[in-house]
Amino acid sequence: MNRFSMKLDSDGEEFFARVVDKLIELFEITKEEAVGRINRYWGKTDFTGEEYLTISHGGEEYWAKTLYYGKDSEWWIREGENIDPTPYP
Repeated sequence: MNRFSMKLDSDGEEFFARVVDKLIELFEITKEEAVGRINRYWGKTDFTGEEYLTISHGGEEYWAKTLYYGKDSEWWIREGENIDPTPYP
């Protein structure tokens, strides 16, 4: 069974697995929380084929920080400051 809620091909599965690893590395959260944050953010989005390219250009670190701090946090401007993560669950 796929651990992600999104529809993924093998490229998408590999990308999101790397995002999980980056979330764990940067924020010392559990694998369950990392996967949960991804699933909460993207829901049932279809990332097969060309759709995968729409998110993969951001890179794992960009998405890990966006998932952890929130899309409106402007973490890229405030890096180094004390930024509160979005609550989980």
